[in-house]
Amino acid sequence: MIHQAADLREALEMALELKRRGEADWFRGQSRNWPLLSSLNRHSDEAFEAAANRLANFMAWLKTIPVLQPIAENEWYAMAVAQHYGIPTHLIDFTTEPPVAAFFATPSTSSRPPEVQEACIICLNTAEFDEFREMIRAVKPEWPDPERVVVDIRELWRIDAQKGAFIYYPFDEGFEKHWFGFDRIVFPAHEPANAAHRPIPEANIYPTQKSDLEILLDQYFMNELRHSGQQELSGFVPDGNTIHYDGPPDGIERECFGPDGLPPHDSWRITHRPEWVHPVPEQWTEITRAPEIRVLFVAGPDPVALGRVISVQLEHEFSKHPGIRATPLRWKLEGFDFPEPATATEIENRLALLWDGLRRWPYETADIAAGLANAAIFGWCLWQQPHRLSDGSWLDMTAEKCLGGDSVKTEIAMPDGSYSRGYARCDALHAAVRCDFPDYLSERYRGRIHTIHQILQIAPAPTGYSISRRWRGYSPAK
Repeated sequence: MIHQAADLREALEMALELKRRGEADWFRGQSRNWPLLSSLNRHSDEAFEAAANRLANFMAWLKTIPVLQPIAENEWYAMAVAQHYGIPTHLIDFTTEPPVAAFFATPSTSSRPPEVQEACIICLNTAEFDEFREMIRAVKPEWPDPERVVVDIRELWRIDAQKGAFIYYPFDEGFEKHWFGFDRIVFPAHEPANAAHRPIPEANIYPTQKSDLEILLDQYFMNELRHSGQQELSGFVPDGNTIHYDGPPDGIERECFGPDGLPPHDSWRITHRPEWVHPVPEQWTEITRAPEIRVLFVAGPDPVALGRVISVQLEHEFSKHPGIRATPLRWKLEGFDFPEPATATEIENRLALLWDGLRRWPYETADIAAGLANAAIFGWCLWQQPHRLSDGSWLDMTAEKCLGGDSVKTEIAMPDGSYSRGYARCDALHAAVRCDFPDYLSERYRGRIHTIHQILQIAPAPTGYSISRRWRGYSPAK
């Protein structure tokens, strides 16, 4: 059945009324009144094969990550994650909440043609859909089932935010035309996609927060993008020999050490770090409902002193909110002068991500406050000269200025090739090295390895160091 609405607001009211009356319980917003097709069925034969290979690669990767085994072992879960991260599948997104569907039905100004088009909210009565599926099984047993898929994946916040559900729909547009007609609320697509017209803030649909699961997924898709870029560039690289270098076994250059090598420091025993291995899972929280933390800039010439002032501010703010480390935060920079007003929002968003990346781990709150303060000051210094953001030497110099001493750019790399980079003050990082480190060096190298740069070159694996010492000389890289 087609329901005609005058605009998005009336379409949403009609969808809410259908839900209240029990006539529909799943909804899908489309900025155009297109036929219902899965993302996989919108591809040409050649693109279909490439998309299928991409899905297969993703599902194979899931099986290699122990914490992702519950997803890897459930095909629907794996497909749902793939769908939400842009890998074409035969799943079609629905939601249990009409306002979410209305958000996606809001026309986009970037894709809207000059002529007026129709948008729609598709409404589904799942009980009727299940009855129809049983009929299909009897009449067309050779067809795949058009199944409903509901997933419960802990810490997949994007699906939580969108109240997501799916139907498995490997059919062309003839299925809807001749077999099962979905109810549609159709309305003119006059309105641009801005905050005033959308029924839900965008941050509540596409969370800026990242759970541990989503960080792992980001690593995979970063590597996928990097691999794709390397393949595209391969044709432009002149012929020649490539020297391939593998990292040292066990993360140490064995020739630099004595017969015992460099055994893991006692602080890396599994019994000493359960909070690092098994953080408490969290439910998603709407960022618009999160507490707001204001960071007040106090003018002064010394970035290190400014960082200390802000760190004290943050510790005071955190103390006013019991249980604050169990929730995301909204950040507001006040008094910071930037050449571009949007820069403050950019840094605020990065502070929100950094807060979520630190608060759930067993850092002391004072250390988290210091790290956030360093990040705020570093961002402010960088954006005073935004035209130099691609200048590596200037970035290094700015980091040293903010940290108050000689600094080194460090990288934490994962076995799958993903990584994170940042700056650390040399003396602070050196202070984290175990006291007995020189005792394990061979006689040839004992008198030659002194600086943190040299130590990291011959022993890049962090298990060789103590993690018990506190240090605050850190600032995230650009």
